Amino acid sequence: MRSVRHLVIGAATLALTLSAIGAPVSAAGSGKVAVINGFPGKRIDVCVKGKEIKSALRYGKVAFRKLKAGPKTIKFYKKNRRVCKGKLLAKQSFPFPGGSDLTIVMTKSGPRIQRFDNTVFADVSGSWSVFFWRNASDIAGVALDLAGDNPILDEVQPSMDPVFAKGDQFVTGENTPGLFVITTVFSVADTATILVEPEARLVKLLYRYEWILIGSHPANARLVVLKRAIPPFS
Repeated sequence: MRSVRHLVIGAATLALTLSAIGAPVSAAGSGKVAVINGFPGKRIDVCVKGKEIKSALRYGKVAFRKLKAGPKTIKFYKKNRRVCKGKLLAKQSFPFPGGSDLTIVMTKSGPRIQRFDNTVFADVSGSWSVFFWRNASDIAGVALDLAGDNPILDEVQPSMDPVFAKGDQFVTGENTPGLFVITTVFSVADTATILVEPEARLVKLLYRYEWILIGSHPANARLVVLKRAIPPFS
């Protein structure tokens, strides 16, 4: 089962409790997907219900799509000139009710498809930013170090977890303007070994941020960062 953990970055974060992963959805309407190629050295064709929604997606790149509600089967093929006719690399079926919001990553090793749910609701109201840190890599022995630096309050409160396995995700939120978030991925065996360049970002309220680790080896590890607007919590 995928691990979901809540982290604390700054003092204001303590007021936020993410009650669940998976907000109320409906049977009608549509939903959103973000598809990432996390398979080093491969360009992939992405197909849903026999329709190629993205051709020749490069490693580390993302495709955003809006899809009609209803059960879905996503298939990943090795790049081919024919539509959805290349070598099948992986497939997965899942429910997709209206209001769905998913991030799906194709990886090199099994389980090859990592699917993350972005729909959240909280017991707070107002303007927040929401953060997800996700591991969709095949790299063993990965640790994650997070720091939130608010230049106004000059506070730094790092949060570290010694185990960041494939499929794990950490989630939190923040309602403090001007937060500077630093993400570092390093080796458990040697904390001096940084696997990817630390990613520093000044975050804004009313946005959702995803830091997604991909790769099969430290030499090709990357952090894919997605930023998307969200409505205020009510």
